[in-house]
Amino acid sequence: MASFSDISVIIVNYRGWDTLVECLDALHATGEEDDRPAVIVVDNHSDDGRLEGFAAQYSWVRFLESPVNEGFGRGNNRGATVATGRYLLFLNPDTVISREALSALLEESRRHDPLQILSLRQVSPEGNEEDVSRLFPSFWTINSLVRSLYKAVSFARRDMKCRAGGMVRPDWVSGSVVWIPRDTFERMGGWDGDYWLYYEDVDLCRRLRDQGGEVMLLCDPPVVHRHGATTRKDKKRVAFFKTYVLISQHIYFRKHFPGWRGDLLLALLVMNDLFFDQLFPALAGLLLFPFGVARRYLFVYIYLVKYYLRVLALHRWNLDPEELPFGKK
Repeated sequence: MASFSDISVIIVNYRGWDTLVECLDALHATGEEDDRPAVIVVDNHSDDGRLEGFAAQYSWVRFLESPVNEGFGRGNNRGATVATGRYLLFLNPDTVISREALSALLEESRRHDPLQILSLRQVSPEGNEEDVSRLFPSFWTINSLVRSLYKAVSFARRDMKCRAGGMVRPDWVSGSVVWIPRDTFERMGGWDGDYWLYYEDVDLCRRLRDQGGEVMLLCDPPVVHRHGATTRKDKKRVAFFKTYVLISQHIYFRKHFPGWRGDLLLALLVMNDLFFDQLFPALAGLLLFPFGVARRYLFVYIYLVKYYLRVLALHRWNLDPEELPFGKK
């Protein structure tokens, strides 16, 4: 019979030490030493002198240090190479999970075919609910207005609401909480390292679905998630992180829409970014430049233009931060 000792929890951290404390303390409280998940923390080259202290404080956790900030997917893959559990649980350092939540994942996983990804409903510390109605990117999601209209009329999304004790089947689940059997993870080749940050969770779920697998989200019990606690804390690079959301969307379209369909979708995406969704906030940022929040929208637009210029120079959509003019500290 499966137990918590069959679980390996993998956490990728980049200077998220303050929230990582709460995450690790919660995992420690899930059971005794002989019936507790193995926990692996991959530090993505935080390079701030705090890793050694954490390793000493949490001696029951295995810490790995990456030589560079290699991104979310590659960091998770690094942790998975040393994991020994039958089940892998990928967690963000700004999440707090309970024993009850782990039990729910374990029980649900045992009832289903191993070709599956499970997740849990997430709430903020204040109790605000996340939106679980997640769609795979397509023509209907490129533009924010079209996406809103599509969600409003899509029959498949009308019942995409969590109810007590229930379950929903969104297209994809957030990478902040991803449960997957180890055999399935290895069969899929792990996370796609071409995504440095964002959309690697969408890609993982899409590849599983293409192989006939299921993506399920349990509504109870929830996980507490301080969404964006790491990226938003680094205020100097908020525009960079927002730009990388857009960059990763291009990589996704190139991978999952081959041939002329992909070319058309990418052309539409570029036009939408340059002339619609990102242009008007950028103009507002130009007019309101003294205000930091508004100024970020202008920087996102400038960074996006620089990204497109680099794509033209390198002839590929997937670029690491060091390949971008705005990607260095």
